Amino acid sequence: MSTDLSKRLDRLAQTAPVSTPPGGLWQRGTRRRRLRRTTAVTVATLAVGAIAGAVAVLGLQAQRLQAVPVSGRHALGIPNRMAPISSWAPVASGPMGSLAFVGHARRHTGWFSSARAVFAVSATTGAYRFLDLPHVDLDEPEPLVLSPDGRHLAYWVTGSTAPNPVGFASYDATTGRTTVHRVPTRWGIGADVLGWVDDDRLLVSYAQSKGGRNQFVSFGPGRAFLWSASTGHTVPLSTEPDDVQVVPTHSGYLLADHGSGGLSTWDRSGSRTGRLRLGVHGTALQEVALSPSGGRMAARVWYEGWATRLAVVDMAGGDDPPGIVERLPVRIMPLKLKVAKVFGWRDDRHIVAARFDTWQIISVDTRDGSVRPVLRVPMNGVFATGLWTRPLVSRPAPPHAWDPRLVAGGSALVVLATATVGLVLWRRRALR
Repeated sequence: MSTDLSKRLDRLAQTAPVSTPPGGLWQRGTRRRRLRRTTAVTVATLAVGAIAGAVAVLGLQAQRLQAVPVSGRHALGIPNRMAPISSWAPVASGPMGSLAFVGHARRHTGWFSSARAVFAVSATTGAYRFLDLPHVDLDEPEPLVLSPDGRHLAYWVTGSTAPNPVGFASYDATTGRTTVHRVPTRWGIGADVLGWVDDDRLLVSYAQSKGGRNQFVSFGPGRAFLWSASTGHTVPLSTEPDDVQVVPTHSGYLLADHGSGGLSTWDRSGSRTGRLRLGVHGTALQEVALSPSGGRMAARVWYEGWATRLAVVDMAGGDDPPGIVERLPVRIMPLKLKVAKVFGWRDDRHIVAARFDTWQIISVDTRDGSVRPVLRVPMNGVFATGLWTRPLVSRPAPPHAWDPRLVAGGSALVVLATATVGLVLWRRRALR
């Protein structure tokens, strides 16, 4: 049995076809291993290149967005054209020089997060920057107050007693430093008045809260004083103004009561020199602006059921309103458009105001009521009122700040496309 099996296996071995390994098997395996290794190195190199490219692009953008050095070669002024600030615009890393415009907008704090922040437009260079203001309270009705020359920016300071503020602060645009003044308080303070009486001194008025945290119950006695931004010296005031606008004059300042429409004049030491009222019954003040000579005042008033009327008030001549005048002559301008805000004067004849339904700032001739467009401002904010008497200056448009998410996404697409093409070419070459 074993002999038959041995013979059969012998015959089977002799008749079986002879097979040999396919030629070049070792070389083909070596090429495939080299292809996989080269592909991995290529993809890694492309990824590193894409990341480096994105970093380089964003670095070039940051360099392009750097502020123009502040120097005497730049004339102070409000830019003759303005644009919305990008939410990716940089934060000011140093002094911006005097500011022409200040507002607040959304700023990206990360790739998927954003928050409200204060931004400024430089009157020296025209640069757009976000400002790093510590503890700024943007929930107040008038959160930002710019000095007439644009050097100082005042604001209420928030803290643990929010929504009640805990003090005030002043940002110096020529040094980049912020001075914060906190008020000793348990429940916060009631923000009454914050306004510049001149380029250096700030009128501050507040009342102490008597309620619990986050409660608007009542406010007790407060404090009012003049504070100097340059020296820090304070001058206490005998009264505590509330809901008034502070308007600088040549020999002091003017307080315009928004509720009653009354006016009061004060000298530089903080002493009241007179009380005034508008000569038209039923008018309530919204905003006011004194002419450069002090002889007239522009006001947005509530008149005949409209809060969008523009009025010119005769201040009885002279540099400042005389205290003996009880009722001032008022002329309602015959305009066919509504006025949203009064900013100031270009000269003793032309008022600078904003149209109600547009972003357009206009100049109104007080002689005949003719209107001329001045500037389009596609954002809300405040101007340095003292700069309106200067000519508008030509400034380049702010450079566009690229969205880093788009840069990273574009770089990733370039990497993917390049890697795909490379793999296809290597695959064809390997299979030849």
